[in-house]
Amino acid sequence: MRIDEGFVGAIQEAEKLEVDKQDPLGKRAVEIGSVRGDINTCIHSIFQVSNGFHLAQILAISDKESRGRHYTKEWPEELRETLRLVLRDMLIRLHEVVDGDEDDVGRIQTVGILNAGLKLQMIRCWGKKKGGVILYRTSDIHEYPEVVEKIDKLWHLLKLMMLMRVVIEEVSEVVCRKKKKRKDVEDLLMGHMNG
Repeated sequence: MRIDEGFVGAIQEAEKLEVDKQDPLGKRAVEIGSVRGDINTCIHSIFQVSNGFHLAQILAISDKESRGRHYTKEWPEELRETLRLVLRDMLIRLHEVVDGDEDDVGRIQTVGILNAGLKLQMIRCWGKKKGGVILYRTSDIHEYPEVVEKIDKLWHLLKLMMLMRVVIEEVSEVVCRKKKKRKDVEDLLMGHMNG
């Protein structure tokens, strides 16, 4: 896994860091990030899973002010909305790869994680048709156990990670079948969309 360079500029924008305007990658990503407006979140990392191609992405995102906070049932809405927007952008990019096959479009998903301290929550994003309605499914908030008596919480976290792995493997299979040229897939998933 590695950080997705296609989102470096957006990450820097979210963290209010300076971006080199001479870098076309940075420029493009900043434009993407600036559409979102002033986001009070910190994107820690965006990972891509590679199997010969750059295929699927997992986004880890957390609230800048989450340290010390204890979310019991709900995250701030702006945090969830930020993650949904990024997952939607990733999904649209993946739909371009499998253009023309509705069955494959329906199988493509993106996965994200909301994280604050020991708590995390998974959000999945998918659409049945290219250009159609985009759906989201949010898991319960799970917490890493602090004491042995709550070891069952660890099982819930492991199930969440296994589900993410299954989603990534399925997306990888679909994209591999559709795109044979490594460079085309890399460019598409890294944000170099022509046209």
